[in-house]
Amino acid sequence: MKIAVEESKPLGMLLIDIDDFKQINDKYGHQVGDQVLRVLARELTTLVKRDSDVCARIGGDEFVVIIDGASMDIAISMGKRLLEKIQSLNTVAMSPSNVCNFTVSIGVNSVLPTEGNSFSKFMNSTDRVLYAAKESGKNTMVVNSMYP
Repeated sequence: MKIAVEESKPLGMLLIDIDDFKQINDKYGHQVGDQVLRVLARELTTLVKRDSDVCARIGGDEFVVIIDGASMDIAISMGKRLLEKIQSLNTVAMSPSNVCNFTVSIGVNSVLPTEGNSFSKFMNSTDRVLYAAKESGKNTMVVNSMYP
């Protein structure tokens, strides 16, 4: 955030949450849940290619992608690509006859930081749109360009 302020460039953020992750663990077991986390992490790392971008698991089944210099259009494009990718390969095979399907919800935000804006406010703003995505039926993406 500090570098973005100094260089007057935007930051994009994707917050990603695996839909109904507790049900995956309850139905298939924690080993399968762990495999779902690994599949999502692998896809996120293929999406994030630049050293200046950040991809991290921030707890449980929630991940964040911070995109350096990303306008809202770039952040939306990245979110759409991720959603489409997960929808196309959302099966984790436990055996040839037993598979686990999963989906994700994504909150997308972008901001041109100014002095006094905090990363926690940016994160909270993005978190609100992630929850809007989950409330709107999951397996979707919600976008918010308003930064309080």
